Amino acid sequence: MTSVRSWWPTAGVVVVAPIAGTLVVVNPRAGLVSAAALSVISFATYYRKRLPGMFLVLVGISLFGYTFLGKGFAYFGVAPLYIGELLLLFGVLAALLGGGFAPALRSPISWLVILWAVWGFVCTAPYLGVYGLDAMRDATIWGYGAFAILIAGFMLRLHWWTKAADAYARWFWWFAFWSPVAGVIFATMERAIPRVPGTDIPLLFVKAGDFGVQLAGLATFVLVGLADSQWRGRTHRTALEWLWWMGWLAGVAITGTASRGALMSVFVAVALVVVLQRRVQLWKPVLVAFVFGSVFLSADIKLNAGQDREVSADQIIDNLRSIVGGRTNTSNLEGTRAWRLNWWQDIIGYTVHGRYFWTGKGFGINLADDDDYQGTVNGLPNRSPHNIQMTVLARSGVPGLVVWSLLHITFALSLVLAFFRARRDRREWWARVNLWIFSFWVAFMVNAAFDVFLEGPQGGVWFWCLIGFGIAALEAQRAERSAARPGVMLPRSLP
Repeated sequence: MTSVRSWWPTAGVVVVAPIAGTLVVVNPRAGLVSAAALSVISFATYYRKRLPGMFLVLVGISLFGYTFLGKGFAYFGVAPLYIGELLLLFGVLAALLGGGFAPALRSPISWLVILWAVWGFVCTAPYLGVYGLDAMRDATIWGYGAFAILIAGFMLRLHWWTKAADAYARWFWWFAFWSPVAGVIFATMERAIPRVPGTDIPLLFVKAGDFGVQLAGLATFVLVGLADSQWRGRTHRTALEWLWWMGWLAGVAITGTASRGALMSVFVAVALVVVLQRRVQLWKPVLVAFVFGSVFLSADIKLNAGQDREVSADQIIDNLRSIVGGRTNTSNLEGTRAWRLNWWQDIIGYTVHGRYFWTGKGFGINLADDDDYQGTVNGLPNRSPHNIQMTVLARSGVPGLVVWSLLHITFALSLVLAFFRARRDRREWWARVNLWIFSFWVAFMVNAAFDVFLEGPQGGVWFWCLIGFGIAALEAQRAERSAARPGVMLPRSLP
């Protein structure tokens, strides 16, 4: 077997060299891309059985990049193939050569993901020739769903759910300290930040909603108890834990003042954990928040947070008022709320009550231009109506919204039921995982109701990978229950 496999790299070089050499003469860029693609295929064929594990590792690295660098990391690559698309192509290659994604198809949630992708394709295909890359870019709402199937399948094959949780605890834990630093750097020194090669996008691009969702995921991960091993492994644990919550709250203050979606995603996710979890050590973040709030109010501290907003107690109060529909002291909050509501009413009018009922306006058209809502907020260019449900409705019609809603309702209910079942069976680790995935998913959905979030890679790739992890977790628990003999108590945690 070794002798048969050993000739693959040599054969690959023999094939790649003349093709690349010819293309370089005709078109240097095409030659380099082709050579790289063929080299990857040769490498993948040789190591095909290791590809699923490689893909999961690369996904973890990419999620780290999306989290810490934001939109800047998303622009690594060569248009139209950026890091997200390249990663997805590698995952498809891993599935074709290495196999192993079939276990994901045991889950009805996976079939709902596929159904959503099929309907999305139906609403995209007629517009590919008209809008080209714009149609493909908008199609990432359903196209990135492939990440969910690949992640779930490969995790179930390799039993990597504990590795994923450990990796998150080890590496993403530091985001609480990084988020306020990154927010200050981006707000005060954006022009000095190096650009991603070949673009004018800063390497660090802090979008408040994106950072807010990640802060929500971190807080819930800690509150459900999945980070306990991380605390135990540190010296000066108590002091470090206090510092961690201080850094986390500073990040929430910066992102929460710049984005209502960020503020609500954190609040709702943490509230769900508090309500559903039996024992939540919430007094430390509450005490830190009380001290911070008292200092800000008494000293009337105001810091620039970008986007014509400042970090202050008044701004956070205004954001909360605007969410619940109250009057605010900030004109831009009133303007953006009215702008969104008017646009959403128009979308409901031409879909639910209009001629775009069945397939919407499709993927590719600029909705802001076509609906005459372009540049009405801060003069910024828009493509989508700052609400994922409205985007789905406008682009895929009422049937698309039904499929989308059915997918996520099924996913959420499955996690909640699995949480109560695991808690009843005293499988604490699984109960914590179910609650964390559910609360993190809620944070994504809340922010997506306020912002263009899941339509981009830094939100979309993360979102579908989380759903894939959720599918794997649900299927792993189902397999455990099926394997357990009647009358025998299920294990409290994974072996």
